[in-house]
Amino acid sequence: MKFKRFNKKWFDEPEYTKQGKIPYEDKGKKYNLWYGIAGDHRKPPLLVLHGGPGGSHSNLISLQALGFEREVVFYDQLGCGFSDKPNDKHLWNIDRYIDEVKCLVDGLNLGNYHLLGHSWGGMLAVAFASKYPKNILSLSLMSPILNMPLYVNGTRIKLRKNLSDGYDKIIDNFEMQGKGDADKYKKALIEHLKLHICKLFPNPPEPLTRLSHLSHKQVHDEMIGENCTSELNILGNLKGVDVSGLLKDINIPILFSCGDVECCPPEDVETYYKLASNAELHILKGCRHMTMLEEPVKFNNLVREFICKHEK
Repeated sequence: MKFKRFNKKWFDEPEYTKQGKIPYEDKGKKYNLWYGIAGDHRKPPLLVLHGGPGGSHSNLISLQALGFEREVVFYDQLGCGFSDKPNDKHLWNIDRYIDEVKCLVDGLNLGNYHLLGHSWGGMLAVAFASKYPKNILSLSLMSPILNMPLYVNGTRIKLRKNLSDGYDKIIDNFEMQGKGDADKYKKALIEHLKLHICKLFPNPPEPLTRLSHLSHKQVHDEMIGENCTSELNILGNLKGVDVSGLLKDINIPILFSCGDVECCPPEDVETYYKLASNAELHILKGCRHMTMLEEPVKFNNLVREFICKHEK
């Protein structure tokens, strides 16, 4: 079966067959992780890791369409969405998030399952799959940023050249020095978002609006950088993180996908693809970073065909 047309209900918050909170403990402190399951359980479930950092499951909910044949497990990372939002900067790092995903997988007793990560969620998915590969049938990496030094030292510089003359300086002055006109910064930021993040800006679809409502500024500030809204400047603790070297030792089938013009461009994804031993690469034409919002039919068909192929 292929999805042939978009159903507006895909962008609604799912009518979860089950939702709740998984208890999670870190260094003696107890928290709760929210999860919501859409669909039934005839086929192995799909666990979805959202991007950000500091975002929520919201912009990936078009994947609920796959619920007609399997459970689609959405969850909000600690500090995000409907999960607990503690005020503790020491929590926001990739190593702790890996342990958190392990807690969720064990707590839900997923058995054999597929794992999908978008953007920062792709980095987290690779790190997790490398450490805890057991029972993962496939790994879908949608617009992943796996090598932050590559992004910082090359990709973001190329992205800046796509902006109107002077917009990159306006963004730098506002984000790095707190100087400049707020309206001019907003105009420069919107152009960047429309060019590289979601072509539907300045009027993005409702799931992206919910994403901002559920976000947690402290997480983003600590991992990306305070006031670095554009993410053309990276000052946080992800700046030096590179998980791409782990790909060569992951023996799980991997799907790489991205838009043809976005902040995780095809040339970067192809670099990652070449490091993996068992992988597919798909570029979605005319898409930006939020391919699941711009072309949800193509996005869902791509994911579904890949995971079905790797569960027989």
